[in-house]
Amino acid sequence: MKLKVIFVSNTSWYLYNFYNELITFFINEGIEVIILSPDEEYFEKLSSLGVSCHSIPLSRRSLNPISDLILVKKLLIIYKEINPAIVFNFTIKPNIWSGFVCKKLKIPYVNTISGLGSSFIAGGLLKKITVYLYRLGGSHALHNLVMNEDDYEKMSCIFSDLPTKVKKIPGTGVDLSSFTYKSVQSRQNNSFLYIGRILTDKGINELLNVFSRFEDEGISLNIIGDFDSGNPTSIDKRLFLEKVKNIDNINYLGYKSDVKKYIVDASFVILPSYREGLPRVLMESLAMSTPIVASNVPGCVDLVTNQTGFLFEPKCELSLLHAIRKASELSSHEYAELCRSSRKFAEDNLDSKNVINHYISYCK
Repeated sequence: MKLKVIFVSNTSWYLYNFYNELITFFINEGIEVIILSPDEEYFEKLSSLGVSCHSIPLSRRSLNPISDLILVKKLLIIYKEINPAIVFNFTIKPNIWSGFVCKKLKIPYVNTISGLGSSFIAGGLLKKITVYLYRLGGSHALHNLVMNEDDYEKMSCIFSDLPTKVKKIPGTGVDLSSFTYKSVQSRQNNSFLYIGRILTDKGINELLNVFSRFEDEGISLNIIGDFDSGNPTSIDKRLFLEKVKNIDNINYLGYKSDVKKYIVDASFVILPSYREGLPRVLMESLAMSTPIVASNVPGCVDLVTNQTGFLFEPKCELSLLHAIRKASELSSHEYAELCRSSRKFAEDNLDSKNVINHYISYCK
C-alpha cells in the first residue's frame, strides 16, 4: 500500500508555483499525494503531476469563527477517511486549523511558516491573537519550519514551552539546474524588475513614488505581478494602473507564469517589502546571477550581502532612492563581479535538493 501524505494550503496556486518540484519528487518516490485547497484554479495543473485534489471551505480573509468551525469539521472527515501518514501544512490558516485537527487525531504533521505576515507587522491585539492561534495549531507539530533567522527567534520563543520544535530551512530552495547562470554581458545597469503581488505590504507605493523621480535619468522599472483582493493590504487595481500610466519609466507587464526571461534581462531585481519569509523571487534572481536590491527586513536580510546586492530601509523612500542610485552607478567590472558572487551564494545556500531531502525525511 502506498504511503499517503496530504498538502494543505490556502491557494492551489501557492502549492503549484512554489512546491511542484517537491510534490513531483514525492510522487516519483511512490508516495501518494493529496492536495487540499479552497480554490480549484490550479487543480488541473496539480492533477497533471499525479496528485488528487480536494476543495475545502477555507476563507483567507474571514475572521468568522463559524467558518473556521466548518473547516475543522470538514478536515476531520477528510483525515479520518484518508488516514494519511503525515500532513504538511502551508500558509497561516492550514498551519492553525489543519494543525489543530492533526493534533486531535494524533496524525503526524509539519507546519511550514513562510513568513509571519501582516498580522505581525500590524502588532497590537491582532498580533496577540495570531500568536495564540499559532500555538494552538503548532503545539504538537513534528516541526514548525521557518525560513529566516528573525522568524526562527520569534517562533522559538512562541513555542518555547510546548512539545514542538522550530527549525529553519532555506525557503523553498531553487532548482539550480533550471534557474541557471546567464551571461553578464547582455545586461544594462539601469533596468530594475519587481516580481510579486501588488500589495501595500510589498512596498509598491514607495516603489512607484521613487521611480517616478528617475524618469529623466534612464533608470527604468518593470513590474510583474497580479492583484490579490483577498489580502488585507490589497491595492485598488484601477488606481494602480492609472498611476503607472502616468510614469514613463515604469511598465506594468501583468502576471507572467514564467519569469526567467525577465530576470535575465533585468540588471537588478528589487523588493521593497515590509516583511518576508525567504522571498522566492530573490532566490531565483540570485540563481540566475541577477543581483538584488531589497528592504532591510526579515527574510530579505538573509539573502542580501555585499556579495549579492544592496539593502535599504523599509517604508523609506529616501533610503530606497539612494540604493537604486548606488546600484545603477556600479562600474561594468563591479557589476560583473556582483553577478558572479550572486550565483555562488545561491549554489552555496539555496539548492532546492536540500529542502526536498528535509521534507522527504519525515516520510522515512
